[in-house]
Amino acid sequence: MSVTQSRFRVSARLLASVMASALAACSASGAQSKEPNRPLGCYIAGGTHALNTGNPKEAEKEFRAALQAYPGFNEAREDLGIALAREGQLDAAEDEFRKVLSARPDLAEAHYNLGLILIQQQNGQAALIEFRKAIYLKPDYPEAHESIGLLLEKQHDPVGASDQFRAATRLDPHDAEAFDNLGQLDAQAGRLEQSIKEYRAAIAARPDLAEAHQDLALVLWHKGDLDGAEKEFQSAARFGSAEALLSAGVILGEKGQLEAATAVGRRAVKLLPSDPDSYLFLGGSLEQQGDLDGAAVELQRAAELDPERADVRLQLGIVQRQRGDLQDAIGNLRAAVEIDPGNAKSHYELGAALYRAGDAAGAATELRRSASLDSKQAQTFYLLSRALDQEGNEQAAKAALLETERLRHSDQHYAQAVIQYDLGVQQLQTGNLHAALVAFQSAVSLDPGLAQARTNLGAVLLNLGNLTGAVGEFRAAIDIEPDDARAYYDLGEALAKEGDANGARDAFQHAARLDPQLRTQ
Repeated sequence: MSVTQSRFRVSARLLASVMASALAACSASGAQSKEPNRPLGCYIAGGTHALNTGNPKEAEKEFRAALQAYPGFNEAREDLGIALAREGQLDAAEDEFRKVLSARPDLAEAHYNLGLILIQQQNGQAALIEFRKAIYLKPDYPEAHESIGLLLEKQHDPVGASDQFRAATRLDPHDAEAFDNLGQLDAQAGRLEQSIKEYRAAIAARPDLAEAHQDLALVLWHKGDLDGAEKEFQSAARFGSAEALLSAGVILGEKGQLEAATAVGRRAVKLLPSDPDSYLFLGGSLEQQGDLDGAAVELQRAAELDPERADVRLQLGIVQRQRGDLQDAIGNLRAAVEIDPGNAKSHYELGAALYRAGDAAGAATELRRSASLDSKQAQTFYLLSRALDQEGNEQAAKAALLETERLRHSDQHYAQAVIQYDLGVQQLQTGNLHAALVAFQSAVSLDPGLAQARTNLGAVLLNLGNLTGAVGEFRAAIDIEPDDARAYYDLGEALAKEGDANGARDAFQHAARLDPQLRTQ
């Protein structure tokens, strides 16, 4: 919680019985008219009711009328200050509180409320002084301790902030925000177990505090507890956090529950129809399921909402390239590079699109830029070797290929991916499709650029009847290895089973051009 989210303390020095009597009297006598000599309680009751119902302008009128009739009534001046602050008239609100404190410097609540106004005026040091005065006058003031803690945290004093939050929780064991702030400090310091305790205390004090559920989920996610993190993100989403809903979807994707992740994405775009992140997530989920057409629609919507988002243009370009829409892909990938020229992945993906479009020279240029920004990606050097070879630059192509092999041999993920790939091939040979599926999925997860694993994964999905997933994997394999005739042939088979006769014919013809000896239909 930020300091400016703190709540103003309305003056509480009028006895409840007096207020109740005043309300009854005003109601009975019709005294809430504009008569000049209304009872004081009528003004206060009217102003307080207006504040509580979100009408600070009407509250201001009531409290000003009270002060005109009773100029020395400081409680009315305090509440006038609150009404002005809620209207955004911060300078006028500050003036009213300073008038109150000039007459009554011993009022802790007036110092506290003045501190809140000073925070909104970006005067943190002066606010700190007022909060400390409030605590001096009223040591058992949890809100003041919490506000000091938030200021000290902002001033990079985590120890002092922690002391203040703990004081707030001692004074008010139900102060959920203070527990949550303690948890954030512990998490930032790497004390994850302690942060979990603080977040759980916050949730126990206030089960509907979405921020505490979300903060707890992030720590559990960091610790590898995906089930626990998903549960807390779902709770945060239930209590109003759309951001948490998307995070829950990400975790579902990591757990391999792609259909559930996609369902979360569809819910997110309904809740947040103007949020590009919702469409970006949904598009990514559909892409993972192999639904490239659906992914392109959602990512296009994200790009329309925010055309200056490099990550959106990048993802849209990748999907378009996988679908074979090369010119559209090149346009979006160029936009991604222009928006964020320091992103190695954007240069690589643009290079891959140019290579597929037959522009070897342009591809080599982008791939070199990618390698200069990130020299540890074997796939970049591999594709660069292919582009240089097409240009006729055999020596440079050989050097790039040698670098590819060097990087792959030093990459544990690649080595593990090859092991999983080999295991998948063995399972295929024994006819165990489900075991082969798991192995090839593991290989792709470890190294998404391993084209052979994607081709075989597509073949298994095709045999298991998952046509959309199979098409997606074959297109991904072609995207990595544009000259793979077998991947085109398998794509043709999958499209034919989907009923896409034109797409199947194009894929078979492409396969035949690449390998005339390959049997096609």
